[in-house]
Amino acid sequence: MCVDPQDSVSEITEITKWSRSYHFFASLGWSVLAGTAGIMLVLLISARSSLDAGAILGGLVWVAIFVAAFSLAGMVLIGLPLTFLLRTIEQETAATYAALGAIAGFLVLALTFELPRHADLELLWFPAIGAFAGWAAARRWGRWREAVARMRHLQPEEHSTPKRSNPIHDLIH
Repeated sequence: MCVDPQDSVSEITEITKWSRSYHFFASLGWSVLAGTAGIMLVLLISARSSLDAGAILGGLVWVAIFVAAFSLAGMVLIGLPLTFLLRTIEQETAATYAALGAIAGFLVLALTFELPRHADLELLWFPAIGAFAGWAAARRWGRWREAVARMRHLQPEEHSTPKRSNPIHDLIH
């Protein structure tokens, strides 16, 4: 069975169009996990009274949905344009992605909670959690993009199949 050249993104056969989706949603998952854990930790610390398990579980689901919506919007509106920019200037490293993801996560939530206007220290937790969630998603995405960039920069002879010798020529000489 032949592989259709349309099925691959580049000359690297391991990187298919499905690979991009997998890594995007894996990054989204890391962001949701980091953001949800951070918010639940802050909510559990700030809740002075005892909470029952049902309230914690119900809160966890709603917090995860909230974090997923913010993370998805941030990844589409900020992350993908940054990917295009970093690929264009050839600066795709996991550290660069992680730093930009943390900065973007912090700024988006700081502006959402109008942190410059309301300088309340309790509200500073949410931009910090946004920075952590942005860092987690961008770090995961950046590790994959860095590997793609490394493969793209390999010389063609380094990742192509070696040429076989000509058996007729070998018999003659």
